[in-house]
Amino acid sequence: MSHPIFARLDDQLRQLEEELGNLQTSERNSREIKKSAPRLYDEWTHRSAIAGGVRSVYSGLESIMNSIANEIDQYEPPRGEHWHEKLIDQLAVSIEGVRGPLLGPGSRLLFHELRKFRHVVHHHYAQNLEMPKVVENHARLKKAFAAFKRDYRRFSKALQAA
Repeated sequence: MSHPIFARLDDQLRQLEEELGNLQTSERNSREIKKSAPRLYDEWTHRSAIAGGVRSVYSGLESIMNSIANEIDQYEPPRGEHWHEKLIDQLAVSIEGVRGPLLGPGSRLLFHELRKFRHVVHHHYAQNLEMPKVVENHARLKKAFAAFKRDYRRFSKALQAA
């Protein structure tokens, strides 16, 4: 039996994949400008664009996770000061009689690291971010996105087959 949530979440995931592609294009373009026209290159713009893109894609993935927690787990997703952290942990475990885990152990760790970075980007200005950390989290996002897609496909297939 197909759960009605998956068509919507599949669309969201496709949109996030496009957004990740836009982020990667922006990153390549900024690096090309830095190399070929250094006087036009602005590190703040580059750093802000990457950090904002990482935040945006991560927040979209978190929205998918929040929908699963709300609609499939059939109880309120975590709330309060640490709800972002609790949401990841909730979706990394099985709920007997309801579903298996969405996130694998490796995905869980990647998401916790990205969650911390998203928090910094959300609550601080780009000039407070160091470019190596921004680049590191962009790479982490690409890895986490691929892992999430794999986890999500496995999860949705198992749930719809049940």
